Order: sequence, then C-alpha cells, then structure tokens
Amino acid sequence: MRANRYKLGYTLVEAMIAVAILSLIILMVYSSGSAVLDAQQGGSRAAKNVHRERMTMRAIEDALESAVWYDHQTEETIRVSADGAFSNLKVLSRVPPGFWG
Repeated sequence: MRANRYKLGYTLVEAMIAVAILSLIILMVYSSGSAVLDAQQGGSRAAKNVHRERMTMRAIEDALESAVWYDHQTEETIRVSADGAFSNLKVLSRVPPGFWG
C-alpha cells in the first residue's frame, strides 16, 4: 500500500497565522470604533459649549435691550470698566417675564 500524500486538516502554524490575522482585524475594527466615539464626544462637547455661549449672549442682549434711564438715580446706570483681566458691565434694567426660567 501506498501512503496517502494528501493531508487532512490544518497544521498548527496555519491555525496560528489565521488567529493572528483575525486578531489584527478585530484590533483595527476596535480602533476605528474608538476613534468614532471620541470624535462624537468631542463634537457633543463643542456643541454644548456653543449653545451655552449663545444663551449667555442672548441673556446679555435681553438685559441691554431692556436697559432703562431714570432721571433721579441713586447710582450709575451703565458702568463699563476694564480694571484687571476681566471687564465689567453694570446695567440697571427691568427683567422680562420668564427671564429666570
């Protein structure tokens, strides 16, 4: 009888190479998914900051639009100063309904 020259199954080296390739593919998918999540969180954080800035500017705009002038005032109506790192704006105004939420 002759020995069969064809092998059945995989060798250990072939199985290890297949596992290594599968591991690399999983690592690439995980890395891209992680990058997408990081970008989404950064975009969400930026959108929240822009919304907060827009609401602050709207509140300042509403306060300045409702500034009033009284003939007999006891203190300054509008005072703008830049003494230090931050500038100050003091306005005497009426608060519109629903301003405080």
